[in-house]
Amino acid sequence: MALTTGPVSGLFKTCTPETLTAGTVTAKKEDVLKVERYGDGGWGRGKMAAAGALIGFGGGFGIGAALGGCHQNQLGPCLSRGEVGALGGALGAVIGAGIGAMIPRHSKELIYSAK
Repeated sequence: MALTTGPVSGLFKTCTPETLTAGTVTAKKEDVLKVERYGDGGWGRGKMAAAGALIGFGGGFGIGAALGGCHQNQLGPCLSRGEVGALGGALGAVIGAGIGAMIPRHSKELIYSAK
């Protein structure tokens, strides 16, 4: 809940046409700027990490396969498109899992706004 005096957090308790109570604070309607509801997201960090890993693997494999293969007059080892794709996919999976695990789980829904 955002009031004219600053933000207030707490569990919603009661609401009347004149006042709103959240936590230990009771505010008059004219002092309330907005009310938001926070909730857990549908997926946990594990599922988000797994989805990120799958997306990262697909992208990394595609890029690796496109860049891989042996070329004429190439220096160094000759790796097939599949081998370079697998290496790129593994790297992409690690990066994607890390990003997926860092995505915030909570959601925020606007209930009321004075504007």
